[in-house]
Amino acid sequence: MNPTGETEIDGYVKIAMIKKPDYYIHFLSKDKKKLTFHAKQINHTNINSEFLIESDNIKIISQTDMFDWVRFYEEEQEIARWQSKIKEKFKTHIEVSEDAHIQDPLFYAVLGQMLYFIGY
Repeated sequence: MNPTGETEIDGYVKIAMIKKPDYYIHFLSKDKKKLTFHAKQINHTNINSEFLIESDNIKIISQTDMFDWVRFYEEEQEIARWQSKIKEKFKTHIEVSEDAHIQDPLFYAVLGQMLYFIGY
C-alpha cells in the first residue's frame, strides 16, 4: 500500500496438481495500471530455482544460490537483487540498478517474497 492506503501491487499464485505453480503480479497504480507480469519456474530444482518473469515487453530472469542474494537479470545483465536475512529479524535488502526497466523496489520485494521466501 502507498501512503494514502491504496494498493500498489496485487500478487497471487495459481497452483496446479501436476505442474509447477504460476505466479502473477499486477501493478494497480495509475501510472503502471496495465502492467502485468507472469512468473514461472524454468529449471526443475527446488533448491536453487530459476524463474522467467515476463510481461508483454519485459523479460526478467531470477536466480539464486543457497543463502545468497536473489539476482534479477534483463538481457543477461544484473538489474536488481533481493535478500532477506533471518538473523536480522527478516530484514530485507533490495538494490535496483539504474538500467532496470522496473525501478520500483516494491516489485522486487514482492517477487522475492513470492518466489523464494513463501514459495510453494
